[in-house]
Amino acid sequence: MNTNKDNGKKPTAASGQNSTDVNLKVKNQKLKTMYFRMRRNTPLQELIDVYCKKNDVYHFRFLFDGHGINPKLTALQSGMKDGDEISAMLHVDGGGRRG
Repeated sequence: MNTNKDNGKKPTAASGQNSTDVNLKVKNQKLKTMYFRMRRNTPLQELIDVYCKKNDVYHFRFLFDGHGINPKLTALQSGMKDGDEISAMLHVDGGGRRG
């Protein structure tokens, strides 16, 4: 899996929908973007692991089209296409009021 972090370079585009690779970008709440190129049939858990390791934070919630990502599924199974964006939201427990 190739990653390029905020250096302005995107992975080379996969040609056509029949390609075995897909280019995805992950954007966090601070609008910082990381680019990933991975196989369409690789579980998204690999992308999640690399993203968390590079950011040294392991409490993210990953969303695609407003829905949580199942890390066991692949990009193909999740309906992701070349150039799609995944949101990485910092997951915080709590926030309830005690009374």
